[in-house]
Amino acid sequence: MARRPLYRGQPGVTSGAAYTSTSTYTTITAATVTNTTATAATLSVWRVASGGAAAGTNQIYNALSVAAGATVGLSGLVPKTMGKDEELHMLQGTSGALTVDIDGDLHS
Repeated sequence: MARRPLYRGQPGVTSGAAYTSTSTYTTITAATVTNTTATAATLSVWRVASGGAAAGTNQIYNALSVAAGATVGLSGLVPKTMGKDEELHMLQGTSGALTVDIDGDLHS
């Protein structure tokens, strides 16, 4: 088992894969989102099976509102365990507003 940063960055304004579990499985151990702007912004997150697509049936957060200047723990992701080739998809409602930070344990 090895703890690693899984994703650090700003999701796009269209849904896209932010992290793919390439190990046998990955356990998310910490996840936060920070709004660096002066207005509220939203974040949506999905856990998508290999070959699948972001949809209501695999959504973890639907337009989670993050207040201006706030950092919020993403407790809906911790401690999720992802299987091999599962993906985290994300999108933010306002370009450049949100920074997401996710760490996890990789298992072989």
